[in-house]
Amino acid sequence: MFKLFGFDVRIHGSFWFMAAILGMPRSAEPEALLRTASWVVVVTISILVHELGHALAARRFGAEAPTIELYSLGGVTMYETDSPMRYGQRAAVSAAGPLAGFALGGATFATLALGLLPDGGFWRTVVGQLMWVNFGWGALNLLPMLPLDGGHIAEAALDSLTHGRGRRPAQVVSMVVGVAAVALAVHVRLTWAALIAGFCTWQTFNDFRRASRH
Repeated sequence: MFKLFGFDVRIHGSFWFMAAILGMPRSAEPEALLRTASWVVVVTISILVHELGHALAARRFGAEAPTIELYSLGGVTMYETDSPMRYGQRAAVSAAGPLAGFALGGATFATLALGLLPDGGFWRTVVGQLMWVNFGWGALNLLPMLPLDGGHIAEAALDSLTHGRGRRPAQVVSMVVGVAAVALAVHVRLTWAALIAGFCTWQTFNDFRRASRH
């Protein structure tokens, strides 16, 4: 565990493992191994920036000592407040993560466009990875699927419309969008997106089914 901008950060071994698996080289050539190493670094920095967006927004709305954990395929920012956040504040905290990633992706693109990178294919590779992770993951993360940020934004909006009873409608929306996202990702051969959407849909379905029993 270490501190970053005053927040406690913990990175689990499963995060490093999954990042390395997703960036696994197709050969043992030094260049391929270097691309994998840069991928792991890029993913770590990008997810940290994403979670810092959540943490900074949560602190802005009164949360005390938010903590960040990176594990498996992503991360989570945990926090507590003395009083419940308003629906708009909850949505803002959820949106702050993807927006932070878009800002990092935009800064990366600006660096490339202004010709501030040193010559060499390696740096172009790093830029491509940064833009792919921050724009690609950010866009997927804004889909209204629980437990992604877009799902939490949708839940906050539905809570405001139903006086705090938005959880079940948000789960229904999440499952419908999730099935469509899996089908689209399979069609365009984005295996990683299909796996994430499928996992989210299955998890939401199980939560919905458990809630129906009570």
